[in-house]
Amino acid sequence: AARLESGAARVAVRLVRLPAPAKSKASLRPLGRGFFTTASPGEESDTIPLNVDLKALLERELSRHAALTRGDWLAIDIGRHGGDGDAPSFPVEEGSGSSRTRNNQIIRFRVEALEPSPALGVLNTDLEVDILPSEHAEAEMAKRKDLERRDAQRRELRTRRAAAGRARLEEAAAAAAAKASRGPN
Repeated sequence: AARLESGAARVAVRLVRLPAPAKSKASLRPLGRGFFTTASPGEESDTIPLNVDLKALLERELSRHAALTRGDWLAIDIGRHGGDGDAPSFPVEEGSGSSRTRNNQIIRFRVEALEPSPALGVLNTDLEVDILPSEHAEAEMAKRKDLERRDAQRRELRTRRAAAGRARLEEAAAAAAAKASRGPN
């Protein structure tokens, strides 16, 4: 800032006209864990969804923007705008993409995709928003799919081994039956 005031630094500004179609679409990905909280310490539960009006929160946040580009980050203070005064907060892990403010919870979104172009003017635009799975949820889904794939491979291997074992038993039984039908030699 001091360099700007002294004139030692220069800032280049370029005017870019962004398309502002009547209808457009944005795909947002929550960073970190997303909208879910882990159970209270000592509880054996999966996740509990936060009670927030996401549509209202996104409308409020997006109304503050004139343009969006792929890769932009949006930060929404859930505690301040969550609707009810008792908006639940959740533990935040270091590096999870969310950060805690004094008594509020901020959730961050990354703009993953925009249609019809990667940069859009969003004023006076009907913007359809898709919420993608959070980074954490996507990693968990990938782990689950990998485990399911491994389990399917193990079941297939067991099925093949069992079929091969049955085939050997049937061959042995057929050989024994053939030997028995020939009689004692």
